[in-house]
Amino acid sequence: MSLSTIAPRSRRVVTSYARSPRIVTIDAPEFHRRRPADDADAAILLFPGERIVQGSQAILRHRLRTPGCQLQIPVHYPALPELGLDLIGLEPRAYGQPPHRAEIATGIRIAAASEQARAIASALRDNTAPWAGLSVALAESLVDLPSATDRLRRLWRCETTPAPLRSLILRNLVVLLIKQGSADKARELLDLGMKAYPEYAELRFISAVEWLRNRKYTAALNDAKRATAMAPSALWIGSGGESTYRAAWIMGVCSAVAGRQEMALNYFLGGVCARPAFAPAVDALLDLRIPSRTVDRLSLELRGLVRREPQYLRMVAEYLLLHRCFDAVRAMIETNPMPAAMRDALAARVASAEAPFVAGGAEQGDGVVIQAPFFQQSSLGGIAKALARGLSDVELCLEPHGFATEAVREIPGGESIAQAMLRHPSKLGLTIRMCWPPDFSRPSCGKLCVIFPWEFRGVPRHWIRQMRENVDEVWTPSRWIAGELERAGLERSRVRVIPNGIDPQVFTPQGPAIQNDEARGCVFLFVGGAIPRKGFDLLLNAYEEAFTSRDDVTLWIKECGSASFYAHNSLLGLTRRFAPGSRLPHLMLNTEPVDAPTLAALYRRADCLVHPYRGEGFGMPLAEAMACGTPVITTAEGPAPEFCCEETGWLIPAVPAAVPDDPPPVGELSEPLTWFEPRFDELVRAMRAIYENRQEAQRRGAEAARRIHHTHAWPRIMERYAHAVQELTAAPVTV
Repeated sequence: MSLSTIAPRSRRVVTSYARSPRIVTIDAPEFHRRRPADDADAAILLFPGERIVQGSQAILRHRLRTPGCQLQIPVHYPALPELGLDLIGLEPRAYGQPPHRAEIATGIRIAAASEQARAIASALRDNTAPWAGLSVALAESLVDLPSATDRLRRLWRCETTPAPLRSLILRNLVVLLIKQGSADKARELLDLGMKAYPEYAELRFISAVEWLRNRKYTAALNDAKRATAMAPSALWIGSGGESTYRAAWIMGVCSAVAGRQEMALNYFLGGVCARPAFAPAVDALLDLRIPSRTVDRLSLELRGLVRREPQYLRMVAEYLLLHRCFDAVRAMIETNPMPAAMRDALAARVASAEAPFVAGGAEQGDGVVIQAPFFQQSSLGGIAKALARGLSDVELCLEPHGFATEAVREIPGGESIAQAMLRHPSKLGLTIRMCWPPDFSRPSCGKLCVIFPWEFRGVPRHWIRQMRENVDEVWTPSRWIAGELERAGLERSRVRVIPNGIDPQVFTPQGPAIQNDEARGCVFLFVGGAIPRKGFDLLLNAYEEAFTSRDDVTLWIKECGSASFYAHNSLLGLTRRFAPGSRLPHLMLNTEPVDAPTLAALYRRADCLVHPYRGEGFGMPLAEAMACGTPVITTAEGPAPEFCCEETGWLIPAVPAAVPDDPPPVGELSEPLTWFEPRFDELVRAMRAIYENRQEAQRRGAEAARRIHHTHAWPRIMERYAHAVQELTAAPVTV
């Protein structure tokens, strides 16, 4: 029958065909024919064991509707799958009769079959076309790697070969050199190729892969970013996605290594959603231990991946089970076709993984799960890491709350913490939650303890109700918070006070102090968020009142959170008025993240830590500075007096005051939201006293170190945590 193509808007005939073309599939290496049989209009060469991994035969047939069209198709030969690198040929696998117009079939790719290598090499050995020489070399690489490398070298030296094909030959030569372990030669050719073909994104991608393989993460990230900036072009044959999801995989790996977990996840998703999925991106995503709620939201995408590519079934199922997404795995079992034996085995695996979290049974479990921000640089993160390292006598399993923002490899004991995130307890007896906002929902079984920080007077009433209904114990870091919970109506018997601790090996007077030539004589230090609750504006005003540019003094601000969790109310802009050349005293600002040893060295450099908070739940910088032998100036109300006194620092009188901002959107409060307002004149007087008598500051600092190491070193605090865990797991569960 005749066929016509009609433009939808104008309804005009665009092309007409007397009949549908007769297209045959040839399943033997018959490159030499170069034309279909006499009774066919076109032919597709697809050999046994090969598969179309991008596009389809239907697309190929559609492309062959033009008489005489010859399609050159990228054919992938296996090389380095763990790096996402194949060898790529460009072969005329589809052609009409008579062939007269060649074009590259973008959007279609074929995966070669290893068992066809010898047959393909034999069929093309006498063909002098450059593409044929390339295919012979690639097929030969599956059986004789050195010979294939030599053949590619000879082909690349032929300067009459068109630039797109010559660049592809160079690209494959680089991959073979990497496979053989000749990294220096591969890098030399890569540099040469990137200069010769500056628009060829594939070479940038391979360069990024090679940097990544050698753990040169900054160089890998830079090359991956340059690859994404290059526009795709049919002239340059690459792996497919070299300027999109493959380059994004590189950026994701670099982000994960740097501790930017959420960014890494977003980069990996492009490869997971590709058709077909990019295996290294899938593997990388399934290596991320992220919050279970996030995985639950991702489960539809992961289930779709399994439907498209069943080889990922077991990997995805185990990942979902690790994150306790049991219903998602059940849905996968019900909706995906699979052998009955596999279905039964997977159902049994779900039941086994879920068993520790199922209520009931005669025995009380003693497994402990801690849900906390283990790899985040914050007070909660520091406490979480200490708990993970210190509770060694229980069956401990860890679950992350929020995305990681710290690199595992840079944290002492980070690898052991990461390993504890990969297991479930044999029977859950206690869940400890430490997250913000707090989560008071009852776990599926066992008891619940919530570590609760709070900085104000006035507690949300519905939080108190949830504590009564769902929480077995509330742990607070200060007696002040415990008192506020009791004022709000929570029974004092349900609250346990366990202070935060300091690492006595890191935060100690012994050790180096940061040397900075910009810091002037007497150094006042502030560590924390530049927000009103921390008294940041009060500190700047008092410093300006107490000193001038003529005084040998520095206020060193070690700020954190203005670009993240404190961004909404940061006052960091107030520091601009202390610019060099003004009449105001000297100020130094540091907003870069620092590790614990560096922070300890900063405390040791300071003459005093100033923390005139309006609201605080404990005050970790106070305890850390004291442990380093640095006295403190802080507020005489709230939690600080529980471990600070006039012998270890200066306490500033304060009075209750209404919080001037709108209350947080947490519902009705037990009483109006208030904090404390330190007396401005007393803060100024204390800063002047230290400036004029630094010897007294040193004396109080030494006493502060002695006392805080005796009362708040983590080993001592951990005894209290261990005792609390033992009591809760030993007592029967009440429902």
